[in-house]
Amino acid sequence: MAGGRAEPMADESEVEVVRAHLCDFSDLGPFRAVLSEEERSRADGYKVQEPRDVFTLARGLLRIELSKRLDVETGDIRFDLRPEGKPDVRPGGPGRP
Repeated sequence: MAGGRAEPMADESEVEVVRAHLCDFSDLGPFRAVLSEEERSRADGYKVQEPRDVFTLARGLLRIELSKRLDVETGDIRFDLRPEGKPDVRPGGPGRP
């Protein structure tokens, strides 16, 4: 995956955690490519490179992993943002079960 790896880890309660470290990814292009226009704009709003890259990796990886699990295209996933900026998957979006 773009020069790095993200490892899913499952436990007995069937919760999967995907852990990724920015230093494991030499190319964030594939993650930026799946971001929405609004997400790219938000990433570009960071003045410091590292937070920009962390946001790009985190949101791009979230889209990629949800896409696999929901069997939808990354661009079909829509989010509602909580007041603190955390994303919730918007129910009933295109291709949603």
